[in-house]
Amino acid sequence: MEWILAIQKYDANYKNISSLIEANQIISQLSTQLMDDLKPTNDELHCLLETMHQTLLTLENEVNPPDSDLYNKYLRLKNHVNIINNLNERIASVLNQSVSS
Repeated sequence: MEWILAIQKYDANYKNISSLIEANQIISQLSTQLMDDLKPTNDELHCLLETMHQTLLTLENEVNPPDSDLYNKYLRLKNHVNIINNLNERIASVLNQSVSS
């Protein structure tokens, strides 16, 4: 799945800013596409997707922070990747529940 590959790219290449920017663009496009495709009516799903979108916007600002401390930059990115992974799992769970019912 493109989403997972893009997130893994963050994890594996945190030192390579161009890879981070590329991965962020892929994730942002997928997030927007997901919102457009699903046009979610489920309130929980809509809230999760909106949270994902806001997290991605924040992450975009973190890709190139003013400090040059690579380790702190990595920790901030890692935190956002964890948030995105958790959101992704919750979105999948809600989607599975809506398909099952």
